Amino acid sequence: MRVEDAGTFEAIHLLVKKLIADGRLQGLRLDHIDGLRDPAQYFQRLRRLIRDAQGEAGGPFYVVVEKILGEHEKLHAFAGVHGTTGYEWLNAVTQVLVDGGGLDPLDEVWRQISNTSPKLDPVLKDAKRRVLATLLTSEFTVLTRLLARIAGGHYSTRDYSADSLRQALELYVLHFPVYRSYLTSAGATPHESGADRRHHRKGARRLVRRDEGIFDFLRDALTMDLIRPGGPAHSAPRVRPLRPESAAVHRPRHGEVAGGYRVLSLPPPARAQRGRRRPIGQGTFGRRLSRGDESSRRGVAARHDRDRDARHQTREDARARLLALAEIPGEWTSAVARWKVLNAPHLVIDGEMRAPSATFEYMLYQTLLGAWPAAEHDDTFAERMQAYALKAAREGKQETSWLNPNQAYEAGLRTFIERILDRAVAAGFVNALGTLARRTALLGALNFAEPDHPEGRPCPGCRISIRVRSSGICPWSIPTTGGRWISPNAPRCCRR
Repeated sequence: MRVEDAGTFEAIHLLVKKLIADGRLQGLRLDHIDGLRDPAQYFQRLRRLIRDAQGEAGGPFYVVVEKILGEHEKLHAFAGVHGTTGYEWLNAVTQVLVDGGGLDPLDEVWRQISNTSPKLDPVLKDAKRRVLATLLTSEFTVLTRLLARIAGGHYSTRDYSADSLRQALELYVLHFPVYRSYLTSAGATPHESGADRRHHRKGARRLVRRDEGIFDFLRDALTMDLIRPGGPAHSAPRVRPLRPESAAVHRPRHGEVAGGYRVLSLPPPARAQRGRRRPIGQGTFGRRLSRGDESSRRGVAARHDRDRDARHQTREDARARLLALAEIPGEWTSAVARWKVLNAPHLVIDGEMRAPSATFEYMLYQTLLGAWPAAEHDDTFAERMQAYALKAAREGKQETSWLNPNQAYEAGLRTFIERILDRAVAAGFVNALGTLARRTALLGALNFAEPDHPEGRPCPGCRISIRVRSSGICPWSIPTTGGRWISPNAPRCCRR
């Protein structure tokens, strides 16, 4: 839907405007703003719409956006936007809660199952290239042609071949450090200019430079800085006039394609590669947040960010269970090995086809563990897991996809899930999964919760409230067959 068209914008916001005018709507949560062609324009129009709907009464209106920020990326200053839905703060909290010492064993499990390196970057780049060759071929071709037309307007750049420009643009997008840029006709902000220069140097080092200066030209074209004074030879007015869309459309479309690149290529590694530790983001794990820490500063500065909303979307209970696997990697490894043996008779084999694949089966076990119902007897659970698995497999684009569905594989996947969740057929697996789900739920709850002491007294030395059970056992420790397990995230004074 072309929301950048003024008439379209008004039409699709009629209900929103009415609800605001009636006083029934005091805030908005906007999904995936990077899918907009011009987010800055959209929020300016939205702010005017809100102001007009509120009338003279006016008043505050709360707006947050769904936006996944890069590690060092700051939220663009959109008009009327208070913050994000909180994914970046949730990632920082995750890095604190997870036991970094348990990640290497989880990586080794993934390496043995998939026979591939647990590193994400190579898989992500391959996924981006696959998206470029399939879903975004048309958009990328349009961008390349516009770039070639701009290059043809000056003697210093007219000899750049279409193939060289396409290769340079592909590398530029391939290594794009954030979801998208927000450059407008006013030019780049200092933050964006600095990011573009760093990105330019990184991409230029990876290009076999058959055409000298092609990356300099590409950078200046994408930052709308082709005619700056004192620049290189190509920084001059074009010899022949450009059609308006050549300059004005190229950068917005580049932003859209860069965003689409990441949105569409992240599902494969999220399903196939990051199956080794699915809920855990990138960064340093098992660390503490200090007042001067970058993540802490972002959390304070983004006090309007809705971390509660992000936790709700990502299922806090599932996240807590999966994070706990880093605390018991040995037990998890043994459980997966045992489950693979128990469920081997339930695999669907047809020639060379195996449903599910070994990597997808591993991911499926993590999903089942995280989503396992507390009541344990849920008649709709198997059906919901089948629907989820089908969507995950298609988005993963490994054995099947939305464009080319593999009906035999998908049918085999549904059959496998139906069999392993049937207590009459796979009682051993179901019981073992339920036991581990309860255990990881307890470990995860201890990491997330800060319960109160019966008398309301904080635990001396750490100032974290602890509820002492009637048995007198500290909830940071759990009895095991080998003695007592102490949570690595327990306060130091409680470990004594």
